[in-house]
Amino acid sequence: MVLAVAAATLPGLTAQTWPYEAGFADGWAVGTSDAGSARLDGAGYELTVEPGWRLWKSAPVREPENGVVVSTKATLEEGEGEYGVWCHGSASSGDRYEFAVSGAGKVSITKRGAGSKALYGPADAPGKGTRRVVAECGQSGSKVTLRMWLDESLVAEVSDADAPYGPGEAGVHAASSATRQARVHFESFAARPAAGT
Repeated sequence: MVLAVAAATLPGLTAQTWPYEAGFADGWAVGTSDAGSARLDGAGYELTVEPGWRLWKSAPVREPENGVVVSTKATLEEGEGEYGVWCHGSASSGDRYEFAVSGAGKVSITKRGAGSKALYGPADAPGKGTRRVVAECGQSGSKVTLRMWLDESLVAEVSDADAPYGPGEAGVHAASSATRQARVHFESFAARPAAGT
């Protein structure tokens, strides 16, 4: 299986007010690479991923310092794969916590970077069609608490105390299966400080 590093750079950043709600035309990366393509799709955003590859794109904001909650409403419109949101990451290095739901009805939380480490799942998540994925990267001393909701239900909660990632960038991601392309439409993206921050 081929792994890809397909990232976006952040444009010039200004002081951020919260919550941030994506107007995908405002600084989200568009274009084509070996891994696939990112394009504006009406008011939404579309990632098309070639077989065996993964794309992740950053929102044009920095995360708040004490933890963040990010959310998207998205649909796997074609092919096989998974999609969702990520936080506490860097689009350029590939470090991030990734929260995913698959077309096969599985959810997972993965720590990505030089390697990949499954922190939760894959676990069953009934339902199909358009899904609302919400994730929290919360700072708690020397660890990060990670929570994931799917269609308003809490489906996973884990902590990472093994060289945890700190606040950075957040965004959306999609990955295809080894043999089929995946096309994911993101209707929305939002970020806000985690509770108590």
